[in-house]
Amino acid sequence: MNHWPNELKKTSARLALLETFKTLNHPVSVSDLYKAHPEIPIATLYRVIDAFVAHGLIEISDEFQPKEKHYVLKSEHTHHSIKCVVCNKTMILSECPIHLDETIEGYKIIRHRLEIEGICQKCQRTHQT
Repeated sequence: MNHWPNELKKTSARLALLETFKTLNHPVSVSDLYKAHPEIPIATLYRVIDAFVAHGLIEISDEFQPKEKHYVLKSEHTHHSIKCVVCNKTMILSECPIHLDETIEGYKIIRHRLEIEGICQKCQRTHQT
């Protein structure tokens, strides 16, 4: 996010939630936000999320969609995540692990999606026999 939209009022709830998105390195659900900010009413959380999506501050993460929608800060590049299949911890990768040419067999690449699953270090230690 380069700038705050002029038509979006800066409230304490909006600023706190945006800071949470910047701090966390994984897709975030409304439940996650409520756990981090129980002082913000759930209805307010949904309104803030809707406003952030409408103003292009965040976007819906289409990777590893569990029961509820997850959101990430909007950026110019595609988000890729790795998910632990044991504990479901998800982490956003800092860069794309694959490099695509500008065109593949006459296609102009608009976006791509990559799903990576594995077992995190904590679960590897816990589940060793």
